[in-house]
Amino acid sequence: MFRSALILATFAIQSVAWAVADSDGDGYSSAVDCDDNDPAINPGATDVCNGVDDDCDGTTDPTKQTWYADRDSDGYGVNSETRRVCPGDPLPPINTGTWSLENGDCFDTNANMSPGLPEICDGLDNDCDGNINEGIPAQNWHPDFDNDGYGSDDETLTVSTACAPAMYVASMDDCNDNADGVHPNATEVCDNFDQDCNSLVDDGLPTHTWYPDADKDGYGEEAAAVDTCSHPAKTIANGGDCDDSSAEISPEADEVCDGADNNCDGIVDEDQAVDAQIFYADWDEDGYINPNITHPGCSVPTDGNWLPDSEKIDCNDSNATQLTECTAPSAKTGCATTNGAGSVLAGALALLALRRRRA
Repeated sequence: MFRSALILATFAIQSVAWAVADSDGDGYSSAVDCDDNDPAINPGATDVCNGVDDDCDGTTDPTKQTWYADRDSDGYGVNSETRRVCPGDPLPPINTGTWSLENGDCFDTNANMSPGLPEICDGLDNDCDGNINEGIPAQNWHPDFDNDGYGSDDETLTVSTACAPAMYVASMDDCNDNADGVHPNATEVCDNFDQDCNSLVDDGLPTHTWYPDADKDGYGEEAAAVDTCSHPAKTIANGGDCDDSSAEISPEADEVCDGADNNCDGIVDEDQAVDAQIFYADWDEDGYINPNITHPGCSVPTDGNWLPDSEKIDCNDSNATQLTECTAPSAKTGCATTNGAGSVLAGALALLALRRRRA
């Protein structure tokens, strides 16, 4: 019995010694120190990411982070491919995409599918909630039969759904949905059609003035001119024709005595007509002409007294009685030299009369 009591006493003493033993001197006995040979490991230590349970709480490296492979680089990875590393430690290289701390991607090869994305009309589960095209409000859609990206302005063809049916778009500003070259963003061309749907035809294009040339004389009618970007049929670029019904009348025609303005200068039967007559002055109105003073014209001039060509030559056109001193009248050589004074006076009076006429 004494022996048994001694054994029990010895065991008790050893248990107490073990309970208070601190081999590494870190202040924690082996009873609570999970590694009493390392003073850096004890319940009061700070756990660091080193593969050791530094604070003896039964966990190793709780600060390690789990990274998920994000093959489409949309910020969300998948649970099937992960890596746990300490903060700041490098991650292994990845051949496609990157690593992400977020997971839950339902399709990691499409960046349009990940948690948190808004649902859109594309036939995909964009937000990874297991539903497709849900929660999208209905809107009006308009047919785009010519496939130019602009919908028809015909309201009777409008449909209202969440997602657009095939060949339908949101806009309705196409003024001709059967022509893919006609829409609000089209370039206007010179073809008498409204390409850009602004209700104007051939607007904003450089124009030219064209003149109809019915008589085909190379000059068009000014009054019927048109400004257009195209060249209308039976028109020319030259105007100036004052009578487009006669090829004999144009700015290049010769003026003739016919009662018309042949050369379109605004004057009828002007004195310079190619067939104008020559009229001679008869200032003293004695029926005899002064061959030195002439006036061309299609008709008898009204300023003064003029006669057509005549063999009756006046030697002194200021004196109606002096008719017999002319020599060789058939040659219109004028008056005889013996009457020089009279001839000088006649010429002076004739010149004065001419100046008065021109004034």
